[in-house]
Amino acid sequence: MRRLVSSMLLGLTLALAGGCAGFEFTNPFSSTSDVNDVYYSKFPDIPIPSDMKSDIGETLVSSTPNGVKVGLETFSGRVESASLASAMTHNMMPQGWILRGQVTGKRTMQLYEKDGRFAAIYLYDGMMNTTMEIWVLYNLDGAPLTPAFAPSDSGSAPVWDNNFTPASSATEVWEGQSTSK
Repeated sequence: MRRLVSSMLLGLTLALAGGCAGFEFTNPFSSTSDVNDVYYSKFPDIPIPSDMKSDIGETLVSSTPNGVKVGLETFSGRVESASLASAMTHNMMPQGWILRGQVTGKRTMQLYEKDGRFAAIYLYDGMMNTTMEIWVLYNLDGAPLTPAFAPSDSGSAPVWDNNFTPASSATEVWEGQSTSK
């Protein structure tokens, strides 16, 4: 009886191993799509990789009086954030956007400028996907083009520029940190 059970288990194991040999398992988080495979969503001059899907619940876009769209559009998809950052740089520059700065690490932020507008692209990894936030803002008339912090005369640490006037009187709180002076 013991031999019969052992033989049946061995036969079942071999049958399953042979039947599963044709299966291919792929990494659900990797994407090998073409970097040029894009679509346009709320912002007509910002190309979105086709692997990213718009999240309407996290999107707020409005039009300025002259018809230019500004606001936030959020996307998510199963792609690597480093690959997505490269794809955005590759696709934004042919649209006339100039990359003004980039910070890369656990999270990535890219800042672009075009025709008096700024596009800030913020990428971060979640549990099952990567999220991309695209913020498009207009340069406010009269807003200073110099930083709010300037080097001190003695060459030591930067000091607050007392002539700086913020574009808004709102105090922003992000991750528990206040940005008001």
